[in-house]
Amino acid sequence: MNALRLHAAISHLAVILWQFYIAIFAWRSGAILERMLHDLGAQPGGGIALFIATCRWWIIVPIIFAAVGAAAVRRIETKPMFSVGVLAAEAVVALLMNMWWREAWFGPMLNLIRQVG
Repeated sequence: MNALRLHAAISHLAVILWQFYIAIFAWRSGAILERMLHDLGAQPGGGIALFIATCRWWIIVPIIFAAVGAAAVRRIETKPMFSVGVLAAEAVVALLMNMWWREAWFGPMLNLIRQVG
């Protein structure tokens, strides 16, 4: 394995592990959030309801990107921009997943604090 492939593989792996971390954490915390909102009698907004409905399926995202990333690493010498594009997509999707998870959790909590305080 040459240095370029190794560098690309490590880069893709780092972002895919970030996606896995977010997907697993969202999967575990989605049920907790749903139960908490139900127990409080709160009606979640559209974004939070969609998070609760989809968070158990987020694990598919890093699996798909792992397959596409592996193909990008194999083709790095002939199609380097494909690998760069896949890496950029992996990072953007991981960031969006992270932002959505945090907003789904902290949005209702901050609203509750404002209502109480």
